[in-house]
Amino acid sequence: MALLKSQIKEILKSPKNRATISKAVRHEHRLRFHIDTNMEANNVRLVVNDFLNYVKGLLPKDKYQIFLQLFCFPIATNELTEEILSALEKVYDGKDAYEEYNFISPQELDDWNSYRSEVINAYSFWRGTAFEKMKTCINGFIIVDLKEEQETEKPEPYFYFTPISDIKDFECKTNGDVDWILIEQENSRLAVFDDESYRVFELNDKKEIVGEAIIENTHDLGYCPASFFWNDKLTEDNKALKKSPLSNQLANLDWLLFFLTSKKHLDLYAPYPIYSGYQQDCEFENKNNGDYCDAGFIKNKVGEYYVDRSGTLNKCPVCADSRLAGVGSFVEVPLPNRDNDFKDLRNPVQITSIDVNSLKYNVDEVQRLNDKIYAAVVGSGGDMKMDKAFNKDQVKANTESRRNVLLSLKKNFEKIQSWTEDTVCRLRYGATYLSNTIFYGSDWYLYDVDQLTEQYKLAKEAGATDYQLDLIQDQIIETENKNNPMALQRAEILKNLEPYRHQTRAEVLEMMEKGFGDKDLIAVKLNFATFVLRFERENTDIVEFGSALSFSNKINIILNTFKDYGRTEQINGGASGSE
Repeated sequence: MALLKSQIKEILKSPKNRATISKAVRHEHRLRFHIDTNMEANNVRLVVNDFLNYVKGLLPKDKYQIFLQLFCFPIATNELTEEILSALEKVYDGKDAYEEYNFISPQELDDWNSYRSEVINAYSFWRGTAFEKMKTCINGFIIVDLKEEQETEKPEPYFYFTPISDIKDFECKTNGDVDWILIEQENSRLAVFDDESYRVFELNDKKEIVGEAIIENTHDLGYCPASFFWNDKLTEDNKALKKSPLSNQLANLDWLLFFLTSKKHLDLYAPYPIYSGYQQDCEFENKNNGDYCDAGFIKNKVGEYYVDRSGTLNKCPVCADSRLAGVGSFVEVPLPNRDNDFKDLRNPVQITSIDVNSLKYNVDEVQRLNDKIYAAVVGSGGDMKMDKAFNKDQVKANTESRRNVLLSLKKNFEKIQSWTEDTVCRLRYGATYLSNTIFYGSDWYLYDVDQLTEQYKLAKEAGATDYQLDLIQDQIIETENKNNPMALQRAEILKNLEPYRHQTRAEVLEMMEKGFGDKDLIAVKLNFATFVLRFERENTDIVEFGSALSFSNKINIILNTFKDYGRTEQINGGASGSE
């Protein structure tokens, strides 16, 4: 139902979701703290204070002061979250993704394809802006709006993202759909969206409505043209708080940040070690006033230290700066004497270096924390090094884990894109629009070519079977040519033509010397690139050749031709492998 003006006034006086909006904004600030590399402390002041107070409770005062000196923006966890989000962005790389829009007439579909790409730039939004909003503005809304005045034959609806911080209040239905929403706009305006109309009111300095609506357009959607951007809930009892892929790991990211910053302190001991040596006698004495040196600091004639305004003891001008040649810290040890039973006999000067095991522990622990957080978000087996998947079962398990993560992620993008474009089409085309289907896919290019190539190398070294190597090499071919169907088709043909595809030239030559393998196929392997070029010179492009034949017959004909090339070279005395 439409909101009355009196109801809007009451809502502005006492928004029911004020606390929820505040929690949502704070949650987004925590996400931005670990994600946004352009962050400054003032942008997330409360989150920074919370984090530093947490650290303050863990450290003694002097160590906390050092921690503050080492803490800076961009923070150390930004690198990890960037790698995580880069892995999640593969949600757009679905091999079987498609979009379908159904209209009564093909003319309306043509109009929509043009309007979608040239006017509202939908592709750019869903493949770019939407992912950026998912990172740090997970609680925002998508609004489908209409121009104030229609200038063309058809209505010109458009959509935009609104952050939760701009929302004055909203109401949800039992199913989670937005019933109505109030948005504070620039120039002291309030936009009101409900299931009957779009309205805009002016606000005074006290954020109160002034006069009647300056814009009022009705719509016949039957629902409010506003929707939550994200679907996954942070808690079951509050549908308005949304769960980011990183939400569950915020506490672990805080701990990792503490650990990484603390590690910097430990790292200082390597370039700036601690030196120790016997106390040095200094004969400095000011005969005019009686000042003298005591362990590197000046005392007056009655034995009192001099203290400057900053509370620092005055150093001896003769020996204080000579106790350490270079950077580091110097600790004096009392001279062995009868009073201490000569207990501290040592070399005159010693260097106390950091314990190697402590350094190794810190390096290993940082890596463990990184891997744990990365795998928890991206999926187990989704580690960056790609050094653990050697057999078919492991490859399948790693792929399934990452695939399940993307399946969950893509449902959110599919739902909001489908709802948004459905609403735009209903407003523009009315009853001539029927429906849409948005499908981001169920099978993805999970790794890039370099990662897959490394995995192939490691799998081969580990003694993987040809079938297992086929699985990885097929992924390399698909990934390398994912945006070029013709190149992919050519690669598939060459893959089926090349004999001994998992053996190197050196391995094939060794095999031939030992009397193994088919002589004709070895000749093809050693001259493969040359034979492909010759075949295409004498016939046609290898993709176009035999297009009317079955794929099996096509491969057999080309391969037999390659064998004939090899036999001809042998008869003529040509050397195989001369390419």
